Amino acid sequence: MSDVPDSTSAPSAEELERTALPATLRRAPRFARVIGTGAVAGFVVGFLCGLLLPNSTGVGRGTVGLVVGFGFACFAGLIAALVAVWLDRGSPAHLKEVKEREAAATAWASQDEEPTSASAPTMDEEGR
Repeated sequence: MSDVPDSTSAPSAEELERTALPATLRRAPRFARVIGTGAVAGFVVGFLCGLLLPNSTGVGRGTVGLVVGFGFACFAGLIAALVAVWLDRGSPAHLKEVKEREAAATAWASQDEEPTSASAPTMDEEGR
């Protein structure tokens, strides 16, 4: 047994062209990750502002930092969601093109296949 691949097992270029399907690349942003990143960044900025800036309340700096951090997190998460929607504005047209290409590739690949006895309709399926 060898780790070197056998050169006779590689498919030919014609076979690869006949069976290969075009690859698609995801272009849409991952909304949860974008919003989560915005919220975490907003919390950190707000928490630091609450701790470092002077306050005139009777509660401690940690409580003020948490409240301001949660406020900034909500606001930054909303801004990040708007940015994600703005980045995704071209996805429907792109997805339509990808689906059309995949449908054409599937139809083209199915023309090359011979029908098998498993895919042929039986007497029960035809209703006779």
